[in-house]
Amino acid sequence: MSRVIDDEFSFYCDTRNYTLVHKQPRKRAEKHFFSNPRAMFRFISELKLKGFITRGKVSFADTNNVPSIESVLNSAGEQLMDWVLSLHKDSDKK
Repeated sequence: MSRVIDDEFSFYCDTRNYTLVHKQPRKRAEKHFFSNPRAMFRFISELKLKGFITRGKVSFADTNNVPSIESVLNSAGEQLMDWVLSLHKDSDKK
């Protein structure tokens, strides 16, 4: 069963692989296979970070009070990974 992360990404997992489906607007869906969830979330966060930088949505502040976009994406990735692992544990119980 496929789980939706956002409008671009969804994933599903079987006994050996975590499969990420990346669907860009007006393009064919691409499947990426990962052996562990950490590699999958590293891939998602790097892809999102690259997209933010190329679209100009990241401003580089001079103060240290503002967290960097990379640290924000890493913390969001950690929360997302915890959610996926909880889903995977729930599916193992059934």
